[in-house]
Amino acid sequence: MIAPILFGFGKPERFKPDLYIDDGNDLSEHGFDAKVLHIPGHSNGSIGILTSSGDLFCGDLLENKDKPDLNSIMDDLAAANASVEKLKKLSLKTVYPVPGKPFPMELFTKITDNSISEDNQLARLLTGVPF
Repeated sequence: MIAPILFGFGKPERFKPDLYIDDGNDLSEHGFDAKVLHIPGHSNGSIGILTSSGDLFCGDLLENKDKPDLNSIMDDLAAANASVEKLKKLSLKTVYPVPGKPFPMELFTKITDNSISEDNQLARLLTGVPF
């Protein structure tokens, strides 16, 4: 609640882009062998930049404070989870998040798969469904 007051979120005049980009836009004409990925979740317009070598600059979708994880601040958790599933289908090598150090995508996949498995086990315990 305080962030919109401090930073003026929601004001349409606070930002005007110089360049509009879409999912899949090729950035080679701008001298960068990469493409744009639409990865909403942290915010509706969040993007990542995927290089031809498989490195992903993911903005604020992911973080790596203690371990690779979703950013703790999300506008839309369902969209963030869909973005993560999109990323898991790609051949990514190294992820460069805004908060934290780079990490191998393989590590993130293992951590999130284990987390989902633990959540599934907890849900089964709570509902009485056998493993």
